[in-house]
Amino acid sequence: MKSDKLYRVQREDLPKLEQLLYRCFAHDPLYETLIPDAEVRKRLMPELFQCDMDEFYETCEIFADSEELNSILVVSDEAEHINIHVFYIYRKHTGCLRCLNYK
Repeated sequence: MKSDKLYRVQREDLPKLEQLLYRCFAHDPLYETLIPDAEVRKRLMPELFQCDMDEFYETCEIFADSEELNSILVVSDEAEHINIHVFYIYRKHTGCLRCLNYK
């Protein structure tokens, strides 16, 4: 997708997006319910968002309002066939499954 109004997120922008997501969801009721311990949540959420951003960067298109990255839009083509075995191996290889072990 091309846009002359949106900024296409670059790999070097991902750490900024991870922090943006952490700030946006730090007090989200769902995350507070799923991860009730505040210290564990504070430690885990940046890792979760790092995994998400890495996966989104590889499998979707990520746009922002500007290079300042005040907001993001993730565009995914759900029509694309996903081989679940390759997806699992990718997740395992990239270490994203370690995010599930947060204790």
